[in-house]
Amino acid sequence: NSAKIFNFDISNIRSKSNISSGVYFLNFTGTNEIFQNSISDVSNSGTTSGTSLAAGIQIQNSSGTATARVYNNFIYDIKSSYTSSASSTIMAYGIYCNVSTSSTTSEIDNNNVYLSVVSGTPTYSAACFGIGSTTGIHKVRGNIFVNVFPNQTSSAYHTAFYSPVTNSIGGTGSISNFNDLYVTGTNGY
Repeated sequence: NSAKIFNFDISNIRSKSNISSGVYFLNFTGTNEIFQNSISDVSNSGTTSGTSLAAGIQIQNSSGTATARVYNNFIYDIKSSYTSSASSTIMAYGIYCNVSTSSTTSEIDNNNVYLSVVSGTPTYSAACFGIGSTTGIHKVRGNIFVNVFPNQTSSAYHTAFYSPVTNSIGGTGSISNFNDLYVTGTNGY
């Protein structure tokens, strides 16, 4: 009941639906690995906040006791086509862990994520790494997260590391250690 996704060059992923992901890991069990992949040019052409999510790697909902090991991946050029008014909703993630059970562990180690925009100023928010719930166990170690989005205004922002709860990165046993975080510009955190 485990899977390994490795040594792939994943690029030119397009969608208009709810989620566009280079790797979308859903309903997994056992110990699984996503490693040594290059993931780039993932975009979602949805134009509303409910249809515009893009992610390099998305880990979602496990069954029973499960572990997702995500390591040594290079992720860049993840974007949304959302252009409506400024939104604090994150619509571009390098790596997104959205697990909601305390028996799930996400090990995010030694990845490089680089988010930027070639032209214009996005009105959506973006994060190199983010979690959707603080219930799961998240071990985030030795990553380089760089978000060089241009200056943003109003509620739109860009960040290296996102958690929905202040001062929490997950359930008991979660850790963030030895990560390099770099963010530029106005509304960059």
